[in-house]
Amino acid sequence: MKKEKSVEHELMVVEVLRAADRVNLKMSQILKGHALTMVQYNILRILRGAQPEMLGVGEIKERVFFSNADVSRLLDRLVVKELVIREICPGNRRKMNVSISKNGLKVLKGVEKDSIKELDNFYSSSFSVKEAEKLAVQLKKMN
Repeated sequence: MKKEKSVEHELMVVEVLRAADRVNLKMSQILKGHALTMVQYNILRILRGAQPEMLGVGEIKERVFFSNADVSRLLDRLVVKELVIREICPGNRRKMNVSISKNGLKVLKGVEKDSIKELDNFYSSSFSVKEAEKLAVQLKKMN
């Protein structure tokens, strides 16, 4: 016997999608001011989290949120913007290692400063800090 979808679950999905769209729009506007896309921002955060280690392109692909992203092409653009450093792996000359540059760290700091300013106002009118923490835990269950 198949379980029918409840109206509550359907409503939850719709509300999660609406909220995600609003957050995505706000974040995209912030990133646009720093000449970054959402995927580029995600890659910079991954590289910062890996410091002081360098990551291979394959490792970055595994960690990036957006599964259809062409990471090699995105890294090329980040190298041109001087936000990442790409080096040939000494142990395997066919492999490239990537790390975030000082300029990339500076850009991330600026994005975070702007996002805190913008998104804090956006969220604080709807959630207390405790409510935001609870929501994060609930959303993590979905992921």
